[in-house]
Amino acid sequence: MPNFQISYDKDWVQSGDPITASWNIDMADHTVSTVRTAWVTLTKHVTNDGFWWEYAQESWVDAQAALSGSVTCPAASGGIVYLLLDITDQQGFSCRGMMQQIQVVQPGSIPLTASLQITPNQPTVDDLLTITWDVQGSTPSTTVNLTWDIYEYGYGYTTQDKQSLPFQGSETVSMAHEGNLHARLEVRDDDLNVSFSRELSVEVHEPSGITLSVSPQNPVIGDQVTVEWKIDRTDVHDANLWAEAYSGNLSKWLIGDNITGNDILSGKKTFTLTEGDAFSVNLEAYTPNRSFSESSGRIPIGGTWNPPPRVSVSVTYASTSATTGDTLRATYAISGSGNYTYINPCWVYKAPNGEAYFIRERVTNQSTGTLDVVANRPGNYYLHFTVDDGDWSFNPDWFEEINDPSVPFVSVIGPEIVLPLSIDLYDGYPSEVDLTEGFELTWDVVGGDAPYNLQTTLHIETDDGWVYHGETGDGSVPMTDPVAYGVSHWWWVYAQDPSEVAASRTVTITLTPTSNGISGTPKSITIPVVHHTSGGRVTLPADTVRIEDEAFLAVAADEFVLPASLTFIGTNAFPPSATLIVPANSYAESWAQANGYTYQINN
Repeated sequence: MPNFQISYDKDWVQSGDPITASWNIDMADHTVSTVRTAWVTLTKHVTNDGFWWEYAQESWVDAQAALSGSVTCPAASGGIVYLLLDITDQQGFSCRGMMQQIQVVQPGSIPLTASLQITPNQPTVDDLLTITWDVQGSTPSTTVNLTWDIYEYGYGYTTQDKQSLPFQGSETVSMAHEGNLHARLEVRDDDLNVSFSRELSVEVHEPSGITLSVSPQNPVIGDQVTVEWKIDRTDVHDANLWAEAYSGNLSKWLIGDNITGNDILSGKKTFTLTEGDAFSVNLEAYTPNRSFSESSGRIPIGGTWNPPPRVSVSVTYASTSATTGDTLRATYAISGSGNYTYINPCWVYKAPNGEAYFIRERVTNQSTGTLDVVANRPGNYYLHFTVDDGDWSFNPDWFEEINDPSVPFVSVIGPEIVLPLSIDLYDGYPSEVDLTEGFELTWDVVGGDAPYNLQTTLHIETDDGWVYHGETGDGSVPMTDPVAYGVSHWWWVYAQDPSEVAASRTVTITLTPTSNGISGTPKSITIPVVHHTSGGRVTLPADTVRIEDEAFLAVAADEFVLPASLTFIGTNAFPPSATLIVPANSYAESWAQANGYTYQINN
């Protein structure tokens, strides 16, 4: 049945004023037959025995099967108003519903609302934190309660609970140790029959102790930039300084230095601005327990900078027409500035229904070459490119859009054929891997009948026996349209060897393709694991979405850098002593707060 959304032009309305509701309907695979609307008002009546609600619905209005539209309630009355939407498809199935209710207040009054604030929003240890609340639209029966929890890492929880507070007010607290302050404001009004809450949390950290200065503050292309720093801490054992230039969404490292010895606590560095529209300087200092960082933020760059020219690619097909079963050949040549360390030509198949997916992907560093593919179904085939000069430059990757109608193609006619289903592993996967490292494995699924599923398993062994056996994510990496052949996947082999003395370790990955019920022959690779790294930082890939229960619990790392793409983290996923480096306002930040982990915002 359909999905629908209703939105209002006001968050609340005064009695006697109009309110307009708009709707949008997604019928999916259904065809709409009728759409009707009706306004509903709820009026509260108070008696000696309590209160009751009067329900009043206007007559249904035919909206002439419109998938989107709007309707206005001429004059809102009662305590609550909302729109009913009634949808019927051509098969006779009906759906009726409403979205949020809109509160109606008397002229000159405002609805019951509340705000909650904690200042400062980035506090440090021993700062005075102020919790402020403001309740508006209240009546004599409105009650306001405030609870706040303080969790100081390594020192436990304390809780304060205050009842029947004024409608506006503040409370002050301070924390002697790093931790989390969580406040919850509860508001209830029996007259209006409403109850709601507001919640807010802040992390309290030690002061970074880092002073970072950058000059000049208004540089132009060609200027020399001077960075000076001072770290007022005695427990710093290492530091990193880096500067990035930016152009649009692209960035390039200007410097990236590891600072050791006498330069850790104070120093100076210079570099020249040769490109970009803005830049930033960042310093991160490491202590035995965590890291501290400061950033200059983005500083605009003036003057004239001429970005390098785009890459150009030419493609010639041996033939522009073929029949199923033929081998198609494309010859390509890449020209332009740059030393191209990553050139990725890939055949694309575009079905008659417009769906497209990659086939026979190959990574090479050759600026000219040929690429063949067997056409096993009717449709259009063409070559797609990704090119990178490997220089962190602003020269954008070059590619031809899959659905660009101007891209030349080979037209294939004839019946579809089913080739044997198999896996081709690319050359170049690592000859060895660290026990705490990730690495990329790339392969082709060949033949069969797309779309595919690829079942993937991984286990790690040592001379002392079996250490870890598991599956990535939910046990499979599904390969469905639009990506059905060329595949690239990050593998992670984090595991703790209980003995710490095993002479050798190996990680084995097994891949099994399936295609519409056809099962291909499994293919496995085994890679030696060279050693276990203790301490340090672990950075997860930027596209990681799921971390299982206790996934990294046995990994002896000090810090874990988590991406914004995460949508699930399991129980006890990391060592309790670890510091999590998380993006601001991300799922990872919320999870770290809720589970009592030390964390820092990744700038």
